[in-house]
Amino acid sequence: MAIHGKDSGTVILYEDEMTSQLTPTLTRMWSLRKHQPEPGMWVGTSQKTHVFGAIHTRTGQFISMQADWINAGSFVRFLRKIKSCYTRKKVIIILDNARWHKAKKVGRVIDKLGIRFVFLPPYCPMMNPVEKVWKLYRMNVTHNYFHAQLSRMIKATANFFRSLRHSYAQLASYC
Repeated sequence: MAIHGKDSGTVILYEDEMTSQLTPTLTRMWSLRKHQPEPGMWVGTSQKTHVFGAIHTRTGQFISMQADWINAGSFVRFLRKIKSCYTRKKVIIILDNARWHKAKKVGRVIDKLGIRFVFLPPYCPMMNPVEKVWKLYRMNVTHNYFHAQLSRMIKATANFFRSLRHSYAQLASYC
């Protein structure tokens, strides 16, 4: 879905959130015959990190922020981070219908920041290119990989999103 701002004073972004648990996500992988790898497992833990992400539809620039919670307060912090990257631009954000996106607190902040929301149809994650970034993240950080401590997973997450700076052209192709 190609949506790009024709006006150079307008920035269009897709936004989404993701939660990553300390327990590794399992997926298929190559291995030697009769030597199936066994990633470690945390049983009974609910330790996790949350990530907000937004992708610029034209350049592929990816802005991310880790948070302890996904709620209206952390979403507002992320909106302020986005606006700080585009201080002199009109910002349009395409996003899903999560309840924190529609909180009164968020409505007041977007009015002050001059951000406009465009909501995707309900239950259509395939229309949001940020979902492809989450898939790439899981392939590189959590699939079949055991992080012994939450702090290590948080560091690996930060390193992954930092590494995306070299992949903006690839990310732009997702839009």
